Amino acid sequence: MLIQFTGELFKYPFIPDVWGTVSDWVMVIVTIVTAIYLIKTFKSQKRVQEIQQKQFDLERARFAEGYKPIFEYLNVPKKESSIRSNLKKIIKVKNLSKHLAKNVFISVKKGKEFIKEITSIIDIPMFGPNEEFTINFDLTNETENREIFEIVFEVKYEDIHKHIYPQEVIYFHFHGTDNVFGYYTEFVN
Repeated sequence: MLIQFTGELFKYPFIPDVWGTVSDWVMVIVTIVTAIYLIKTFKSQKRVQEIQQKQFDLERARFAEGYKPIFEYLNVPKKESSIRSNLKKIIKVKNLSKHLAKNVFISVKKGKEFIKEITSIIDIPMFGPNEEFTINFDLTNETENREIFEIVFEVKYEDIHKHIYPQEVIYFHFHGTDNVFGYYTEFVN
């Protein structure tokens, strides 16, 4: 019964009209092998491209990091300044890197209720290496009675390649001691 369905398919010697010639089969086998190696090649190329993309991303980040201006924030104690009031505060900002910072903008992000007035320039178009400026602000009268409070300044600036660097600078008052520190919040391209 199987022979009726398959006809001359399993008759030996194989009939060329049913099975084709050796050259036909060799061509089919070569095509299959070529397709297998072509798929392997495409997978390998994709993996290489992913590795190259990661290397490019690392190099781009390293390049940007090399031109990043680095700021230092220091609290100027009352005894080191000519200010005699406990309500007047000064934060000294210095560009420690050898790279120019552009479009430096400073705003108060948190703690506005503790500031009566900001009396310094807070929008600077160019800020060169080793240059300094100050953030001068007056605290409100009710801060004299508070043991703990903080004011957060947001600082944004660009490097010469227009990468934007946002930072937060925290002025922290704790039981009569004033501290200032800054940190990068994120990298914006």
